[in-house]
Amino acid sequence: MDTITSLHGVDAEIIEYVVHKRTRITRKPLKDLHFPTTYLIGGVIRGEDTLIPDGEFQLQIDDKVIVFALPEAITKLEQLFR
Repeated sequence: MDTITSLHGVDAEIIEYVVHKRTRITRKPLKDLHFPTTYLIGGVIRGEDTLIPDGEFQLQIDDKVIVFALPEAITKLEQLFR
């Protein structure tokens, strides 16, 4: 996990995760992962491509995932991207 920045005036952070191995987040489309409302995947960098995922999007190994998160979501995010 790399914190990119905190959002001033808002209790939230922008965090970059890299999908290192095949976990449950790579096995289903985003819509089927039932993410809590305390974070949102805002973008994915896959190789040279920058993507804005929708519900049908499926993460792959080596994807860089940009997440907007409230502080209470960080523990859950760490578990998902482990």
